Amino acid sequence: MQDQGKVRCALCDLGLATSLKQRPSSRIEMTQEVGSEEYMAPEVRNGTRYSTPADVYSLSVTTKEIIRSSEVTQSTLEPRLSHFLRQASSKNPDTRPTARDFIKKLTELKAELNSLEALSDGEVDDLT
Repeated sequence: MQDQGKVRCALCDLGLATSLKQRPSSRIEMTQEVGSEEYMAPEVRNGTRYSTPADVYSLSVTTKEIIRSSEVTQSTLEPRLSHFLRQASSKNPDTRPTARDFIKKLTELKAELNSLEALSDGEVDDLT
């Protein structure tokens, strides 16, 4: 997708997605055991009741795959990013961040990575 000159990517479950804005959260019926098993949260695989933390789990697994071969894994951010993604893919849905917090944290880490790249490229001469 292109949005004002920026490339954006949308990730969905190919026809099974539902809009939370269109339906009150208390009435959303989540699908059961539909999808690729390696991306499914444990609670989905086990057939137990689940909610949006299952989506955060799937997003974290996908994010791990995307960054596995990127330069991020070679940066000083790697330990914090790995820790965050482990938390987001926790077996316990109650300990996972919300989707909003997930995006916020990735945005913060990206900004920090951009700053580090600027330093290494000599774009920033003085931090004081």
